[in-house]
Amino acid sequence: MVRGPGTSVITFLSLASSFGCGRYGFDDRSLLDAGVSDDAGGDAGGGPASWVQAFVGTGQSSFASTFSMTPTRVGDALVVQAYCGSSEVPTDVSIGAPGWTFLRVSSIVGGSTVKDWAASFVAIAPTTLQTTFTATWSLTACDFGLGTIGDEFMATSGVLGDLVVDHAEAFGLGDCVTALANAQAGDVLWGACTGNVTATGASFVKGADDSGGDWTEYEIATVAVPTEQVTFANPTGQNYVITAITLRHR
Repeated sequence: MVRGPGTSVITFLSLASSFGCGRYGFDDRSLLDAGVSDDAGGDAGGGPASWVQAFVGTGQSSFASTFSMTPTRVGDALVVQAYCGSSEVPTDVSIGAPGWTFLRVSSIVGGSTVKDWAASFVAIAPTTLQTTFTATWSLTACDFGLGTIGDEFMATSGVLGDLVVDHAEAFGLGDCVTALANAQAGDVLWGACTGNVTATGASFVKGADDSGGDWTEYEIATVAVPTEQVTFANPTGQNYVITAITLRHR
């Protein structure tokens, strides 16, 4: 999604890999302490997680974005980035659907200089029925763009409060860049970038693509990964916001 007047802030180009970084690990668990489980149970251990399908959504009003998807199996993990482009500063965003519990993993990341805002969410599917979800922002308008993008994974932890190993966020200009830590073999490293993306990181596989320049990517760790760069190719001077999450395998 090409949005906003990002190309005018050229003085920030050299800081694209760290500008506005919001790195949060195990110590920042204010939104991750609800130990909600599903019928699948699932402590960490066992086989590796795997990608199931992509799902995306588009804005249907100036401050709320809806998307529909049908989970493949009960207990699968859904990981989502919600995006809003606005000159206003949002104070809150949520995703909801009847019978579902979404945890917001990250703080809202973004800045008035690029007018990009995003947050990441996770959920564990309680049903395989088609469901419509709504991401709602605390703004009067997302006038530079609005949407959601995400993926479904299987064989992840079945306890919502134990699903996220690590997460990281950043915004700026140029290539989307942030870093995840502490992945173990079998875990999922996942990222989503809203910008004008043209390629995934070297070790990542493309997930969702909303045909507007916003992509997700993922990597299944085969060994323990102390730190992994999550990157997407983005044009020089193009504004971006990226969110990334490590999901614990079952």
